[in-house]
Amino acid sequence: MGGDFQFRPLLKYLKTIKPINEARVISYFSEKEIPSLRAGRCIETWVDSFMEFVQSRQSDATEYCLIGYSMGGRLALSTVQKYPNFWSKILVLSSNPLTLKAEEKLSRENWEKLWMNRLRDMDWDDFLDEWNRQDVFLSSEPEFPEKDSLCLELLSKAIQLWSTSRQSIDLSCLPSNTIKWYVGERDPKYRKLFLDFEKNLGLKVKWLPHGHRLLQLPPNELFEREDFFGI
Repeated sequence: MGGDFQFRPLLKYLKTIKPINEARVISYFSEKEIPSLRAGRCIETWVDSFMEFVQSRQSDATEYCLIGYSMGGRLALSTVQKYPNFWSKILVLSSNPLTLKAEEKLSRENWEKLWMNRLRDMDWDDFLDEWNRQDVFLSSEPEFPEKDSLCLELLSKAIQLWSTSRQSIDLSCLPSNTIKWYVGERDPKYRKLFLDFEKNLGLKVKWLPHGHRLLQLPPNELFEREDFFGI
């Protein structure tokens, strides 16, 4: 669950620490977004559309940085996996890089159906109350985006089509020298996972004093100058 409101302060801050030709938030839950970049396509098709959009921009940039949070981080990883040589830096926040096992997929698919039904049947405020009560968010402040800032149909499609049950990411195929992972020290879902990754796989992890919703941190606490001038 998210939108432009989460990234606006971050983009404003980034422009103060590094010259930026263009910064763009992909609002895939919004009907105002370019149709090919909205939720509703499978991950593989969306990735190709996103790269076509990026490469169509008239720019003299020599570096391209991709930032993704949670579900957006998983889309970023799928993009980098298919186009590993295009991106100079990839910053991934609170995102699950694992491909689920068969038995885990069934459980996740049941989770998808539950939340798609709740989104369809519940009042928006009641839905958000339930969403914010999930274990993964309990160590962060609750968030209450306005209903008219999101298209509920697109959100429902994303819950299903962009679920971890449908992603296939191979960590060994990712360009480890250009990816940096950001994880909350109080994130109940990913803390242990990334402690293991850091120890056993040598992933470059930046630990932050927060829970899952890292974009709630002040931008200058989330990113530092060296995050962009060397990983």
